[in-house]
Amino acid sequence: MSSDGQRGNILFRGYSIEEVWDCDYEDIVHLMVWGSKPNTQEKAKLRKDLAIAAVEVPPAVAKTVQSFP
Repeated sequence: MSSDGQRGNILFRGYSIEEVWDCDYEDIVHLMVWGSKPNTQEKAKLRKDLAIAAVEVPPAVAKTVQSFP
């Protein structure tokens, strides 16, 4: 993140805060991990990958959660 207080600019990975403000979850994740906003195909793949990851919990995670009282 960079800022120029004199000019009132705040940038995140080269994008103004105003541009980032209107982004959805997938845009923000892609921007944080890969440094750019995704194109249509990248966004669709990321959305699919996130949905799969949310459903397919690794056994080690499930076992850890089940071990809690």
